[in-house]
Amino acid sequence: RYPAINKPAAVLHWINHVQTDAEFIVILDADMIMRGPITPWEYGAKLGHPVSTPYE
Repeated sequence: RYPAINKPAAVLHWINHVQTDAEFIVILDADMIMRGPITPWEYGAKLGHPVSTPYE
């Protein structure tokens, strides 16, 4: 058995404890299949403006 994982809390913990110069941070589920490039700017992602996109 595996314990439940609280992704929002884990992401918040990571943000508060890491130093990075990454322009974008992409959060995917473990069962996601990437079928093409990830282009955050096409969805309006920018500094201080997180976005989410539908599954396609």
